[in-house]
Amino acid sequence: MTAHRDLKKIIRERQSKTGESYTAARVHVMRERAALPGLAAPEPIAEEPLRIDAAVLKINRQSARVRVSGESGQLTFRSGDVYQVVPGHLVTLVIEKRWTWKGDDYASGRIESPRMAIDKLGLPPLPLRGGELVDLRAVSEPYRRPDPYAPLWRKLTAKPRADFEMDPIAWGQFPGSGDEENPTCDASERASF
Repeated sequence: MTAHRDLKKIIRERQSKTGESYTAARVHVMRERAALPGLAAPEPIAEEPLRIDAAVLKINRQSARVRVSGESGQLTFRSGDVYQVVPGHLVTLVIEKRWTWKGDDYASGRIESPRMAIDKLGLPPLPLRGGELVDLRAVSEPYRRPDPYAPLWRKLTAKPRADFEMDPIAWGQFPGSGDEENPTCDASERASF
């Protein structure tokens, strides 16, 4: 406490002599003290950046809205590598800076190891039906030359293949809706214009 009080006294004396602000006087005093033998300024300790796991909720051009594991609420994470994640990914955030602005939480840094982990998100997997062998040549129209897909068609249909059907909700067909009512297809068609 005494050393701190003495330092303040020295800074205020310089401030009264030179007319500098307290901050400017402090900078000069600290620089002079660091130049004295035996009073070298201590080296700043480099801190390891904080690494936390989070679920990606939304992506913007330069940021991702995430929910940090073990925290309530959301965090806007600014990073130059948000292009490598999509909503639903689990990521490890390397936080270099964290702050709050107008009640919202923000952080910046980089993103590591984006991955999908349905079990960690607590989502039930969509059911997969079928698995019976189907001869695709019998149920689909073939590609013929000069179509560039013709050789691939012959290769993929050379023998019967297992046929699976995904749950209709994966394609946006909600319970109680008709075959023609599909929000996913509608959104895809509108996005192409």
